[in-house]
Amino acid sequence: MKITRNRKCRICKSTKLENFLALGKVAFVSSFLKKEQLNQFEQKPDLNIYVCTNCWLAQVIDVPDPNELFLKDYPYLTSFISTMVTHFNKLAKEITGRFSLNKSHLVVDIGSNDGVFLNGFKKLGVPVLGIEPAPNIASVAVANNIDTLNIFFTQETTKKIRKERGRAKIILSTNTFAHIDNLDDFCLGLENLLDDDGVFIFENPYLVDTLLNNEFDTMYYDHVSYYAISPLTVLFKRFNMEIFDVQRTPVHGGSILVFVKKLRSKIPSTNAPKKLINLERKLGLNTLKPYYEFAKRVELFKEKLTSLLGSLKSQDKRIVGYGASARGNVLLSYCKIGVETLDYMVDKSTFKQGRYTPGTHIPIFAPGKILEDIPDYLLIVAWNFADEIKKQQREYRKRGGKFIIPIPELK
Repeated sequence: MKITRNRKCRICKSTKLENFLALGKVAFVSSFLKKEQLNQFEQKPDLNIYVCTNCWLAQVIDVPDPNELFLKDYPYLTSFISTMVTHFNKLAKEITGRFSLNKSHLVVDIGSNDGVFLNGFKKLGVPVLGIEPAPNIASVAVANNIDTLNIFFTQETTKKIRKERGRAKIILSTNTFAHIDNLDDFCLGLENLLDDDGVFIFENPYLVDTLLNNEFDTMYYDHVSYYAISPLTVLFKRFNMEIFDVQRTPVHGGSILVFVKKLRSKIPSTNAPKKLINLERKLGLNTLKPYYEFAKRVELFKEKLTSLLGSLKSQDKRIVGYGASARGNVLLSYCKIGVETLDYMVDKSTFKQGRYTPGTHIPIFAPGKILEDIPDYLLIVAWNFADEIKKQQREYRKRGGKFIIPIPELK
């Protein structure tokens, strides 16, 4: 896979980039392997995280080709995660009510996946359009009767959409805005497609939560930016837009739901963005100190987790991993956890079952295998859905099974 190194910050174009976290050699975390691929060459680039000391955007600067990253067997399907289905249905109702959406409006979702979020609007009678670059995922959305274009969202593609569909009242991007390397082109696309009184709404992990809760596993090649409100204000100001509201949400270990409007829009602004900027300054996110402190805690976490797992294995305990997620693959690679520690992984996604984790080559099975084997421990590497997983595995717990939850605190 081709990797391009950014020499400048993708928001402010500064060259003042400080490498504060080195996660070692990590295979591409969404590239789950078939059995016949196990003996083939596998790229494992060094995964380094930088922060711009001008606008303070935390970011990956070594960026893989998105055509290779997202267009080949992309493995993530929202519909397999009930927590996210519930979250998106609730959000769709709230957004429809807040902005008085009706059948004359258009809602566009960038990185719409299998259409779960858009389906919430469709059920409320609002016209929808999905933008999904992964062909295998887009075909699932179309099969679910969600109008979906199998393209990337760019300035060029929005011209055609606007010509054929008109402007959008709402443009969404949930857990996908952090994937965008060329933010200038993306924002020009927003400017082109968004109605003058329209709203761009995106949700991504919040850097404050990422740092305070040691969530290093959210940092990988698919997610190239780790957002706080301060650098985002710099970005949108460059394109005559502004953040008029923001809400903190609990999903994925702590996220922000950000509302953006054009400067000429008459939508009133709240005080929420200013409050979070003040919080970020109070925490010193405009200095290097919290980033290096985070890196030290990440290193200490690795020592604690590997020590715990090593101790359990020395007692002949059987350990299985739950949740073959992208962020889980970061954790496994960084901590060098492989088949010598985990007997296997389980995941609800039928796409991942029968495959192997990238880099660590742990076989993946359906969750039903847990009750067949009753291993001593389940290491919940998809810890951001730990509550959902524990509910699913009530019977395993009744039979004496135990859970290990690694983040935010090993327990």
